[in-house]
Amino acid sequence: MPKPFKLAIVRARHNPAYQYIPDETCIEMVMTGRQSVLRYWAETTQGYFDFLGSALMPWLDIVLTPPATDRVTQVVTAISALRDANPGVDPLAGFDGVLLLTHPGGSTAGGMFTAWDAGSGTLGDGRPFSAITTVPSTSVFICHELGHTLGFDHSFGVDNNGTDWAPADATIIVGPEYGAPHDIMSAESFGSRWLGTGPFWSGNPTFLGDDVVNWPSQTGRWRGPHVSRANLHRWFPEAFGPGRVVERPAPAQGETGRVRLHPPSANSGPTLLILHPPGEPSSGIGRVYVEYRPVRDWDIGLKLMGADLAQAGLVVHTLETVAPGADRVWYRGGVPMNGVDSDFQLPGQQLTVGLEGFADDGDDAWADVTYMLGSVRSISIGAGDPIETPLGESGSTTGRTPCGDTITKVVLSSSTLTFFAVTTTGFAGSAIPRTPPTITWRVDGKTLFGSSGTVDVAFDGAVFTLEYTIDPVTFELGLTSRGGEKVGASIEVAASEAGGGASAVAQARFDARGWYETYTPESLIAMAQCIKRLSDVDILVESPIEPPGPGPVEIDPTEVRMFVERIQKDAVVLSPRMQINLTRLASFGTHNRVLNPLIRENGKSTHFSRIGNGSSAQRHDNT
Repeated sequence: MPKPFKLAIVRARHNPAYQYIPDETCIEMVMTGRQSVLRYWAETTQGYFDFLGSALMPWLDIVLTPPATDRVTQVVTAISALRDANPGVDPLAGFDGVLLLTHPGGSTAGGMFTAWDAGSGTLGDGRPFSAITTVPSTSVFICHELGHTLGFDHSFGVDNNGTDWAPADATIIVGPEYGAPHDIMSAESFGSRWLGTGPFWSGNPTFLGDDVVNWPSQTGRWRGPHVSRANLHRWFPEAFGPGRVVERPAPAQGETGRVRLHPPSANSGPTLLILHPPGEPSSGIGRVYVEYRPVRDWDIGLKLMGADLAQAGLVVHTLETVAPGADRVWYRGGVPMNGVDSDFQLPGQQLTVGLEGFADDGDDAWADVTYMLGSVRSISIGAGDPIETPLGESGSTTGRTPCGDTITKVVLSSSTLTFFAVTTTGFAGSAIPRTPPTITWRVDGKTLFGSSGTVDVAFDGAVFTLEYTIDPVTFELGLTSRGGEKVGASIEVAASEAGGGASAVAQARFDARGWYETYTPESLIAMAQCIKRLSDVDILVESPIEPPGPGPVEIDPTEVRMFVERIQKDAVVLSPRMQINLTRLASFGTHNRVLNPLIRENGKSTHFSRIGNGSSAQRHDNT
């Protein structure tokens, strides 16, 4: 069930030199705009909070004299002025909380603007409030403070400077409060550490959103991120409808669990995994929360690579006691989507969470999560499809179709580019930016250095030169052969802990065929037209000069017979003419891998992927 929350939005100007912020601007920024504050909290809580009945109060003029400008003084002064303007009635009756916009919310002295205190608290009647100074405040800050008014508290995590309210003085304050880089309730530090002698790190999950015309500061454009699913469950578990949370006991030794999670903005499916430790107390202390946070919606500001703490991927929190009677969500780390390591072991624990696979296309974004006790250091290589670039024609042969058309088969020299991705397990376990495992690539036994270069390899009694690139973030290796050279080479990758220690090794192979045979575009069209005349089958020629597969290709009549058998098997209806001519078609020695036909018969369609001696990879998406 949605939770009604009627918010009174009070607006108070203390400096007449500033024009009132127009009503339509306030409405767009706070209430009904596409990226408004109330819309944020409705969407990030999966529709739990319902702000129907909230009201934007008329502008008031108040007097605030420094140093009496703290947040409580601001809101008490504004409410008093509101009641004076509405004698005989309580203008706040029926409202659950107050959001005060103090305009501009600071003093100007010596040409410099000094912002006053802003934040949240509780009125004498127990009603929660948030006091916002309009000029310096970002939308992120407003959302964060309104989160307190709704009932959320801060999240914790990595040591940061978020509680150092006087960063210019000599005292450096470091602590875990505001240390969760994926949670609005850690704004605006998000775990960043920038004061003192270090070490330093940064978390920035926010993004520059829509411009709100006539809002007094462009800083108001900053938006995001979601409130973490862990923090939402900590304060409002009822916000999760049926099927939105998966709760399981922590695995025993030797057990492996799996679950598919969806992003916070998903319309259906689980968005949170909770693992309960043995003997969990009624407070829930020690439970583990896992969520999937891709780059989308209010999380557009998450990062796909680099050293920023706010990485897209799996995010892990635990529930901890941070002070007597104060149980809070604590960020522990996670598995970045584009990181080298695909699992994360909670520091000081055996529990390991792994990212087995994910999709971030369209509405059906998901991540397959594994969990187990312990972790094994391993490494694997994922080889991409070879990318062949035709460089020139070096010969040709001609023939005829059964219809008498002349067709030409050409020999093209080519270079081959193949990318090799590396994935490790068991080399992670810290929430702060850590040195990734040391990745070392070897080709033909030779170690590769730097981000690019060349390497000589021995093959078939000769020496060939390959070009290589190594991505500095993902450590993906790219190997490119020279045109017209058939060459192969062994590949080895090793991962070791920074500074030495345990390691793991994997092998793969690079092959470049150097040249291939294919039909000219005109020949493919002629063959398609001939097949249509013989069989009433329409042929869609998608990529006329796509390489048909690895190695030199010889025309094989058996492949055409296989093609015909598939037509007979899969076509919904065969016309009499098609049935008669299939036998004749079977004797035609074409190579259907380069045809890649889409068979149409009586309005029905069947997609045939490539058949033949080479790779069976399907890279077509026909409609």
